[in-house]
Amino acid sequence: MSRLVVGYNALLRRHPLLVPIVSTSALFGTGDAIAQQLIERRGTDHDFLRTVRLAAYGGLMFDFLFLDRIPLKSKPARVFSRVILDQFAFSPVIIPVFFTATTFMEGKSNTDVRRKIETSYKSTLLANWALFIPFQTINMFIPPQHRLLAVNLIALLWNTYLSLAASSSRAAPGIAGTD
Repeated sequence: MSRLVVGYNALLRRHPLLVPIVSTSALFGTGDAIAQQLIERRGTDHDFLRTVRLAAYGGLMFDFLFLDRIPLKSKPARVFSRVILDQFAFSPVIIPVFFTATTFMEGKSNTDVRRKIETSYKSTLLANWALFIPFQTINMFIPPQHRLLAVNLIALLWNTYLSLAASSSRAAPGIAGTD
């Protein structure tokens, strides 16, 4: 495992923008594959275009790097401000962007986008907060060069959830106590 981390760090130093884009893209695609194969049990009916769409979206969207640039001296203030900014400014905006992008990539209409946001936004945002508020609080204590990797690994679970939420014609799957 340490060789893997050392190799990742070396790649990250040489390609500080490309590595996060590729790893985020790969993990979004993997999350979709997990959703289709392990949860939906699609087998040979795997929707490869759906996997490509989610991987493409993942490669274009990562917000984490700018959070390290918040210039606060106190460690608790930095952690608190980063988590609040990430979860209460970024997440409420990026979730409808996700549903809009994935719905349009499927070739669907504005009406379909509105319907998807109306049925899935609240449950998806609540699920995001349940997972990422505790995780991001802990993650802010991880060395900066490893934070994106850590968030991408936990995001594998999240990307699986997002894949199911995007592909479902019903509301996004709820989390215990929020439905």
